[in-house]
Amino acid sequence: MAVQVRNDVTIRQFILRGDPKVKDSETFLKDATATAEIAALTVVTQDPATLKWVPLTNVAATNGTGAPKGVVVDAIPEADIKANDVTNQVVIVGGNGMNVDKNLLVFENSVALDDEITALNITVEDALRQIGIFAQDTDYVSQLENS
Repeated sequence: MAVQVRNDVTIRQFILRGDPKVKDSETFLKDATATAEIAALTVVTQDPATLKWVPLTNVAATNGTGAPKGVVVDAIPEADIKANDVTNQVVIVGGNGMNVDKNLLVFENSVALDDEITALNITVEDALRQIGIFAQDTDYVSQLENS
């Protein structure tokens, strides 16, 4: 009897082409109410009052945090972000014709690429394009083996 086995050893690449522009000593604002980590590849914005980074959570925000400004590279543990500002984080802040796998982008609070940023009248995806981050749909194919 043949049995199908699925082996998924795909290592998905976030940056598909182009050169990222990164800032490597960035600070994320303490959030004592955090209920989870900030996942790697989360779309983030910068608080204009503090110049510290926070996840993009509200495209209708009127305090300057309603538009994406980058993507954080590594996860930030919940305990760290609850306790203090988190320093020395790497944030992709743009790119030179840089295409990224849109399926790997992480959004908090149900924000999505096609959400309209109230203050700008453009979508989140368009705002990312303006800074040189182009979200591209990518299909991955799994291989089935007969055993």
